Amino acid sequence: SISGTASFLLGGRELSPTVVAGFTAGSIVGLFAGTWLSQRLAGPTLQKTFAAAILVVAMYVVGRTVWG
Repeated sequence: SISGTASFLLGGRELSPTVVAGFTAGSIVGLFAGTWLSQRLAGPTLQKTFAAAILVVAMYVVGRTVWG
């Protein structure tokens, strides 16, 4: 988010160009993949697919937090 980035920079930290490039590339790929998928899946199917993806990410984050 803009506020998170601003807070990070105002805290005297610097953004790594490699990290920025990774986030930018991932965002662009996600934008095109999401657009492509939304044109091919019906609304309810798209919602269920998105919910499943979010669940997988949440389980990954919890697993990394609990078990390292």
